[in-house]
Amino acid sequence: MNSDFIIQMAEHFAARVRLEAGTNSGEQVRRAWRLAFARNPTENEINGTLEFLEAQTQQFTAKPVETIPVTNRFDPKAKMVKREPSELALANLCQLLLSSNEFLYID
Repeated sequence: MNSDFIIQMAEHFAARVRLEAGTNSGEQVRRAWRLAFARNPTENEINGTLEFLEAQTQQFTAKPVETIPVTNRFDPKAKMVKREPSELALANLCQLLLSSNEFLYID
């Protein structure tokens, strides 16, 4: 759930969601749900997820994080860069979705 591989995949997943859904959080949530679960989220899921994204964004705004971007992770010369709070929040959401039971198990 917190392995380097899952974190890396979550960052790739978040990059795809941003590319396909743009910067609108609601559209990002809908796109992430469709990609992860092959279904649309319910209104309760959308609302809860938007609250999660807002809380994470506020946390990363209060305590900025510097990391090596996923695309440069294995480059020995890669430098730490300050990441956008909303970008980190979306990566956290994608990590959560990839670790969920609905993603891991087929009903």
